[in-house]
Amino acid sequence: MTTQHRRTAAEVQAAVRAARRDRRPVLVRSGGWHLGLGPLRDEPVSIDLRELRDVTREGATAWVGPGLSSAAAASLLGDSGFPLGHAPEVGVGGYLLSGGNGWNGGAWGAAGDRVVAVEVVTPDGELRVVDDGSDPGLMTLVRGAGPLFPGVVTRFRLALADPVRIARQGITFPADAAAALGEELDQLAPACPPGLELTVFLRPGEADGPRVTLAATAFDATDAEEQLSLLGTLTTPGEPTAVSSFSSLGALLATLSSGPVPPAAFHQTWTHAPYATTLPLLVDALRAPPSAVTSVLVARAPVRTGDLDSVYTVPAPVSVAAYAHTPHPTGRTWCRATIRALPTAGHFIGEADLGLVSPLDCFGTVDRARLPGMLAAVDPDGWFRPMEPGGHRA
Repeated sequence: MTTQHRRTAAEVQAAVRAARRDRRPVLVRSGGWHLGLGPLRDEPVSIDLRELRDVTREGATAWVGPGLSSAAAASLLGDSGFPLGHAPEVGVGGYLLSGGNGWNGGAWGAAGDRVVAVEVVTPDGELRVVDDGSDPGLMTLVRGAGPLFPGVVTRFRLALADPVRIARQGITFPADAAAALGEELDQLAPACPPGLELTVFLRPGEADGPRVTLAATAFDATDAEEQLSLLGTLTTPGEPTAVSSFSSLGALLATLSSGPVPPAAFHQTWTHAPYATTLPLLVDALRAPPSAVTSVLVARAPVRTGDLDSVYTVPAPVSVAAYAHTPHPTGRTWCRATIRALPTAGHFIGEADLGLVSPLDCFGTVDRARLPGMLAAVDPDGWFRPMEPGGHRA
């Protein structure tokens, strides 16, 4: 596989045209997180977009380059709101194309639903600016096709949200409190206001077993700290941190670290299972982690906003993702086994192990049926299909 680093849309266009001339399929990389790819066809050209990092404001929207990380994009967007990825180092391009499960999803929604236009190099080598008025079919694929998207997006135009203040607090619980905490979260989570995000992080511990951390992040224009008062209703004993306040998402992300990046293995599922079922199962899995740098993230699904067509699928209210940072095969085996132990309602193409799950199986029944035709209409010769999505590409 040949990797080509490109700094401008014109360079990307030239690379796509050269790949067509040489009859080689194309892979696209922005942040490099999605290592769960399935089998590749012979000798693809990999176009690396990490140098495309410009941000241009246009009123209540902004054009952003796919090579930006979540942290860098949030910093450049200032106090404007946008549901960027939770991990600071996640690349914007793949994150947006996969649908985008990010910050403040209860109020801001899915990131992909806020993409209103793209600058894109299509499989025929043309550089186009596309929106729902000029090419609604392609925009439908922009919102959720993920690594199946048939083209190279060189800029995304994003609809921004109003500025908010942010308050955040964590509470860490011992492993034996997982069931009790889960029962309380099953009552608390549905009652939370849209701007209060509850996420649960689980990590290996020391002699006393895995640690379970509930992170509550409140987004509000005037009084984010007040929303955190809901945590006072929890009776399960834990160790709280002090409340931290931030003027913007960029300021919050600047304080976070994802650890070794990217993870060497990961897998994800959507689930209807209650926290009281899920958390004890995850604690059990973390009693035998593949390495000390292993984690699980349990997050609420974003709300869907607007009426724009999309192939992004959210079949259940909770996402569970397992991450292993060891290159040893035990990492992938552990991630797969951890997710398989949970009741599943489907997978998110942005975090599913696509060596195990067919990309087409990450979509709902309707989208799974229409995707092959939609992809073939844009890319009839398969230049942007170096994977084998469930037998879609011969």
